[in-house]
Amino acid sequence: MKNRLHKVAMLFIAAALIIVAGCSASASPKESLEKATQKMAEVTSYESTMSFGIDELTVPDELLQEDGAGAQYVIGLLKGAKVNVKAVYQKEPLRTDMEMDVTAAGISIKIPMIMTDKKMFVKIPALPMLMLPEQYTDKFVEIDLEELAKQAETGAMLDTAAQQKLGQEVSGIILKHFDEKTYFSSLKKEDAALPEGVEADQVVRFQINEGNYQQAVETIVNQVLPELIDTLTKNEDFMKMIESTNEDVTKLKADFEANKQETLDQLKTNLKVNDFSIVGAIKDGYLSQQTAKINVDFTDESGGIVKVGGSLTAEYHNINKAPKFLYEIPTDAVKMDELMSGMGLGM
Repeated sequence: MKNRLHKVAMLFIAAALIIVAGCSASASPKESLEKATQKMAEVTSYESTMSFGIDELTVPDELLQEDGAGAQYVIGLLKGAKVNVKAVYQKEPLRTDMEMDVTAAGISIKIPMIMTDKKMFVKIPALPMLMLPEQYTDKFVEIDLEELAKQAETGAMLDTAAQQKLGQEVSGIILKHFDEKTYFSSLKKEDAALPEGVEADQVVRFQINEGNYQQAVETIVNQVLPELIDTLTKNEDFMKMIESTNEDVTKLKADFEANKQETLDQLKTNLKVNDFSIVGAIKDGYLSQQTAKINVDFTDESGGIVKVGGSLTAEYHNINKAPKFLYEIPTDAVKMDELMSGMGLGM
């Protein structure tokens, strides 16, 4: 349970850092961020490009040896991995088209996707390791999301409106607890190194580093997490989705309180944030571009140090304009059960 709480706390730290990303066109940096976050949650459509890469990943040899060849293979894949995504989003009727380019271990694959409220279409890349029958190459596979949820025996997913409402509540909780003078600052546009073509009325930076990390952990564990847990567990739709009972909630809160100090100590001792920064550009009150960088060291119980560094950039265009989707909804898509049968897997 202690390890579980430790992992949960670290997960929420990562979530907090990621959510705290945005800016707006006036007032203080923190207020600008709050307004922009809310406006981005309310957009009806946009086009975006995103790039994510793992810049550093160092794992001690003794840890790799303990976990065997599988761990070494995964680390090898992740080192230097890059993901580029092009997306078009529409709120009503719900639809997102994505083109994902993944490069890892010298292999590049492209994965086209279309997602609606009830279905997802994925074009599976023709990789030798997948042994995809020839008749299914270059075709979309249709996945029934409702049927998939039934087979996985999970609770019903939140609808789009409920997701946005809950997302705004979570963002508000996280943002309000971080001290503006400690974490937020405005940047001059000429100092922000914005990509060519990106326009901005204001540029804001949120940063956690060695100097304020200890305070950030205190803020998250003592203020953000308790309110976040309380808000989520009071949301009936969310509780149905994760299939949790009142007894589960009571136990979760009790375990969290009982292990709070130990969680704090572990995070302060074992996790070192060299730098986590998000630079966000705002145009007309909306987020137009984001750049995020992270560099952390994690020390395990044996004293081994894992170093992780990554970067992300994202740009948003044509906000609230008629979307130009990347693909047509396929009329010859292969059903999932047909694909499984054709590959001799069955369902």
